[in-house]
Amino acid sequence: METEEPLLNVSDVRAILEARGLSVAEGSWEKMENWVEILEVLNRRVNLVSRQEIPRIWSRHLLPCLSLLKLRDIPNGIEFCDFGSGGGFPGIPLAICRPDLRMVLLDARRRKCDALEEMTEALGLENVEVVWGRGEELGKTKAWRRRFSAISARAVASLERIEAWTREIRQADAEIHIFKGGDLEEEYKALKKNRPDARLNQTLLDFDEFPFLRENQKYLITLTFPSK
Repeated sequence: METEEPLLNVSDVRAILEARGLSVAEGSWEKMENWVEILEVLNRRVNLVSRQEIPRIWSRHLLPCLSLLKLRDIPNGIEFCDFGSGGGFPGIPLAICRPDLRMVLLDARRRKCDALEEMTEALGLENVEVVWGRGEELGKTKAWRRRFSAISARAVASLERIEAWTREIRQADAEIHIFKGGDLEEEYKALKKNRPDARLNQTLLDFDEFPFLRENQKYLITLTFPSK
């Protein structure tokens, strides 16, 4: 018999991450609570996340996103692209917790970009820029070519496609942080066929306080492509 999935709140997520050594400023937690409230309101007008997911925002979305700050070393002051940002995961919480990052929320859907603009303006996030467009097209322009030191994506496509779509906008030694679930062996094989130099760091999101992520094989995958 399956155990019932707990519904976590901001205090629960904060306790889980602080127990693992992640320190986030008090004001950042308050701002994230404010953002979740704004997201819930905007989601009635624009489909940013599944309505069934709204009660699980903290557990299924914020907990994995913020885990990136603990599981990976994100350098200070870099330009960071949240690719296919959608509802702002993980770009907005990362920008809230790390105001040193210069965050670009990139999405190909105009309505979602409009909603992202509303959210970032309401939160006063001066380190965030919302961009409507496609990475593979932006990369053809001088302003965006080889721009980003790090990129995040949340299961917007296969590993192979994410690599291809972001190739021209990221620096040669950039890291791509991808949140995906399930058996990824075939995806990794397809990626290696086209990019044999690809290196993959796969971390299972594993929290005893919230076993859902582990039981459903939710991973943080970081791709790098060492310079020749």
